Amino acid sequence: MIPETAAMDTTEFYRQLVGIEAPWRVTDVSLDLEAGEVTLLLEHGGERVSCPCGRECAVHDHAEERRWRHLDTCQLKTFIRCRLPRTRCESCGVKTAEPPWAVPHGRFTLLFEALVIELLLATRRMSRVASLLDISEAQVAGVMRRAVARGMERRREEDIRRLCVDEKSMAKGHSYLTVLGDPERARVLDVCETRCREPVEQLLAATLGEEQRNAVESFTMDMWEPFMQAAAKLPNADIVHDRFHVSMHLNEAVDRTRRRENRRLAGQGEDDMKGSKYLFLRNFENVKPDRIEHFTRACEASRDTATVWRYKEVFRSFFDCLGRREAGLFLGHWYRKAVAEGVPELTAVAKTILSHAKGILAYIKHRVTNAAAESLNARIQALKASARGFRAFKHYRNNILFHLGDLELMPQKSE
Repeated sequence: MIPETAAMDTTEFYRQLVGIEAPWRVTDVSLDLEAGEVTLLLEHGGERVSCPCGRECAVHDHAEERRWRHLDTCQLKTFIRCRLPRTRCESCGVKTAEPPWAVPHGRFTLLFEALVIELLLATRRMSRVASLLDISEAQVAGVMRRAVARGMERRREEDIRRLCVDEKSMAKGHSYLTVLGDPERARVLDVCETRCREPVEQLLAATLGEEQRNAVESFTMDMWEPFMQAAAKLPNADIVHDRFHVSMHLNEAVDRTRRRENRRLAGQGEDDMKGSKYLFLRNFENVKPDRIEHFTRACEASRDTATVWRYKEVFRSFFDCLGRREAGLFLGHWYRKAVAEGVPELTAVAKTILSHAKGILAYIKHRVTNAAAESLNARIQALKASARGFRAFKHYRNNILFHLGDLELMPQKSE
């Protein structure tokens, strides 16, 4: 039996340790050393309490007792138990007051949730955090979900001049999500589950206010048609096709031509093109000196491949043009000469470039690339690998926004 004075000292000690302030008070402290737990019993000592709507109302009665997990104290798991007061509000009716130590409907205190968030940011593994704190992964996921929700609510309507969009694989097969990014702040604004036009339009409308959408100057993307169609939601933004995606299309044309000619030459018993794949995909200055001879033989043996490769190399000069007029003249001249060569793969890629000329020329004006989107994609892939995949889109989205959304995640008493 603990003497009464000792019990009073214990309650005062825990009141100060946990930070309980009037009109709330600690009325009892119970220890379970075998379980390694300490439980604080709290009561509300006032006659009036704040309704969730903000009004000060009289206490009507008390709800059933609830329990919250707090930070460990004295190497013991610490819990708070309390019957929260209920108000009878003129506008809301009977409502349960919100405790100052926890988020509404939460089962953890604010400080404990903050610890979970810090550990998640440090480890990026829900299973690791659950093991460290002896809670379930579902409870860790709940903390993450609430953190993302309040972070999105707190996000201010900042001026966003540039946007980028890219797709990311979500599961095996043709399963994709669309990542909308803010390249200037290197953050993910939001994601949607597909890469179709309507969901991307809804993503833009839900993520940005009307003034923000009107202020966007450039929208960087690859040549995926639904992305281009969704850009209509940004009336003042120029679609900018990423220079690296343009180069990718040119490299693909080179490789398709090389494969076609290699099959023809191999059928004739010639092997000059054998092992030349990466020689044609590299820029000429990156070909190693000891491979120059091999590269020269491959070019001599494959007229079409060498032609497409040469036009790919020439197109690199487009990105050095100083103005839109110069770039337009370059593009028109390059297209006419490329089509005149009569190489099917070169003609196809030239027509693709011409049909997207407006977005390609916009690069000269804005000088932006989709490098930020590719960087975000790489970081998303690292999250996916760390978690060993995600079973549902909502979990994938929460993880992406939690780690890459640059959100204010921590709970606050004002909530």
